[in-house]
Parts: sequence; C-alpha cells; structure tokens
Amino acid sequence: MISPQPHRLQPFLSLRNGAFRLGDRIIFEHTSWVFHQHEHWAIIGANGSGKTLLADALRGGLPLVRGELRYHFRPPPGLTHEETIGHVSFEDRKADVHDTVVQSRWNSLEEEGALLVRDFLSYERVMEINPFEVTRRHGKARSQFERRMGRAVGLLQVAPLLGRGLISLSNGERQRVQLARALSHPMRLLILDEPFAGLDAATRGHFHALLERLMGTSLRVLLITTRVEDLPRHITHLLCVAQCRVVAAGRRAEIMSLPRVRRLFSVAKAGTKRHARSVQVAGGRRADIPVQCR
Repeated sequence: MISPQPHRLQPFLSLRNGAFRLGDRIIFEHTSWVFHQHEHWAIIGANGSGKTLLADALRGGLPLVRGELRYHFRPPPGLTHEETIGHVSFEDRKADVHDTVVQSRWNSLEEEGALLVRDFLSYERVMEINPFEVTRRHGKARSQFERRMGRAVGLLQVAPLLGRGLISLSNGERQRVQLARALSHPMRLLILDEPFAGLDAATRGHFHALLERLMGTSLRVLLITTRVEDLPRHITHLLCVAQCRVVAAGRRAEIMSLPRVRRLFSVAKAGTKRHARSVQVAGGRRADIPVQCR
C-alpha cells in the first residue's frame, strides 16, 4: 500500500482495488496504486514476477475484472488514453525463443535491418501510412509528427545515425533509435521495459544520462527492471511485484529499505528461467503466464 502523500498532489494514473484476467487466471487482485503527476515510477521484481503483465494491464492490454483504473491526464484530440501510453521493450535478443512475446518487437526491427535509420523513422513507416495516400489530414499530422520526431532526435542525439543502416547499429544506438521512434507518437506515459539489457558499462552510463534528460520533460516514465542497481536517479518511487501481486509501493528509499524487498532481490540475482504456456491478450498478441504467477 502506498504511503500517505502530501496534500494537493495531482494524480496521473490510479488503480483502486483492481484485478485483471490473464487466460483463466485472475492476477494482481486487490491492487491499489496512485501514480502522481510529478513522479517517475519503476516496477521492480524478479524474472517471471509479472512486471510486464502489470504494465500491459495498465495500458489496457488485459481485461480489468474488478476495481477501477483511471487515467487522470487528457489525451490529444482523437486519441484514447490507452493510445497515449507507449511501451518499448529492450529485452535481450538472445533470449530463449519461448520467452515473452515482446521479443517479436526486436525481431521486427532486425527484419528491417537493410533500412537506413532515417527511413525507419519516417512518417509513413512509423505511423503505418500509405505513402501514396496524400490528404490534408495527413499534411497536418505529418507536421505534428515531424515536430515530435525533431525533438526526439535532438534529445536522444540520433542525428549522426540517420544515414546509417539499422543492421550496423550497436545495441545502445538501436535503443536510442527505438526510443526516438516511440517519442514520435503523442504520448503522455512511456513504459520502458528493461532498457539496460544488453548494454556494456560505458553504454549503460550514457543511456542513464539520456533517460534522465527524458525524465526532465513533461512525459511521465514508468521503468521495468529486474536490476535495482540500474535505476536512474530520477526514479522517485518503486512498485515491487512478486507472483503477480504488488507487495510494496512507495518512495524509492523506503521501499528499498524493506527487508522483504531486499530478500526478493537477493534471490533474484540467482536468476529465474521462464517457460510458460501462453494466452491471448488484447490486440491479438500472445503473452506468457510467468512461472511465478501460475
């Protein structure tokens, strides 16, 4: 349960006594949580604890069967709240083929390896627009897209990469390109799933600096990680997950001082192999039920 907060804090997203359906299971029962406007949260937990499933649920990927999930921000005209929540997965591409469905996002990136970065970040490809369809509506949408992409390219220092092929990029460079692509959408919340996976120490430090610049903008960030040592300075609050339940939520220092949380992460360092049956979730995607959640 989250600690009492000072008066007049503005909520950004809230879940009250919630529960979600995953296949024939009910997960995250009796979950209550408030994400305030000024906060940046991380969902932490061992492999297979249900972190990504919770993130999917928060953006409408799993049916809410009990309680109330509320978005307190205003989406841009013509978009739903769920459409303004982005999710970028950085899971290790060498993971077992039976691992979670998010690996397919890496695969689709690799299939387009012959593309130049500038083409991969083009309006038509990012927004899935027919290049031969030219309308006034697309003219306005393209202008807005180009403004967002220009800001993202500057923030993430992607400009030197635009003339290169995707297949030639390092892990860290690919992650910057993926982030720029995500930021070209009109988002209010960005979920970053294991953003430090596959990075060496030097690239990890550089990516920390990039994320902290991103967190200095009006965009809210929700980080997912198994490694608490990777948490950027700007992460203010932690939500700890185990066995598809929230076991602790609150200010970062308070959560990390809890004996139960410290025990969870001492066990997590040993690693947990995830092989699970998959079920269908919203949008026709497949998702695995982590072993801890069965």
